[in-house]
Amino acid sequence: MRRSRTQGLVWIAGGCLFVVVFGLLFFLYPRSQATLIPQILVPVGVVEIVVGVALLVRSRR
Repeated sequence: MRRSRTQGLVWIAGGCLFVVVFGLLFFLYPRSQATLIPQILVPVGVVEIVVGVALLVRSRR
């Protein structure tokens, strides 16, 4: 059960990193708004956070 908790924390940290990095890229560099990279990878980060929370909730049981 400990492994699932660690994996959940890693997923959450990775998701936060994706959201912060590509969110800043989107807002600070106007040229990146013309590309789809930040617009695709920010939702990927949100999905990673959701998966991490699900793993943490599952490991509590």
